[in-house]
Amino acid sequence: MSDGDMDLGAAPVSEPVVEVKTEMTRESALRDVLKQALVKGGLARGLREAVKSLDSNKRVAVLCVLASDCDEAGYTGLVEALCKREKIPLIRDVDKMTLGEWAGLCKINVDGDAVKVNKCSCAVVRVEGAPTQEAPSVAFDYLMSQVD
Repeated sequence: MSDGDMDLGAAPVSEPVVEVKTEMTRESALRDVLKQALVKGGLARGLREAVKSLDSNKRVAVLCVLASDCDEAGYTGLVEALCKREKIPLIRDVDKMTLGEWAGLCKINVDGDAVKVNKCSCAVVRVEGAPTQEAPSVAFDYLMSQVD
């Protein structure tokens, strides 16, 4: 064959597709759920917003996250009592700084790292931030299976 001729009989060689699978942990699922809720505008942060979401008779709260290092007895008692009364799942796995970062209470620098993180003791995922049947979330489903 000359340089201008092409061999049409040979099939192109494709490289195998390599999928990187990471093990989903409860922590990574919680981070993803909080980020998705923040983007959708369905995340209540802080005591005032959280209590308004938890105590609403419209049933707008789906999930509540309370910081594990929250030392205010009245604060934790109120949030726990509202979650118990309304039968809303309560998660107490993260500290205030981590919850503040995941809830978007920080600034992001040029490198993509969180700086100037404000502490957050409570965050509530509302119905607006929860996944729907049109847009399901694997992280949310995994997290709900771990809570029960």
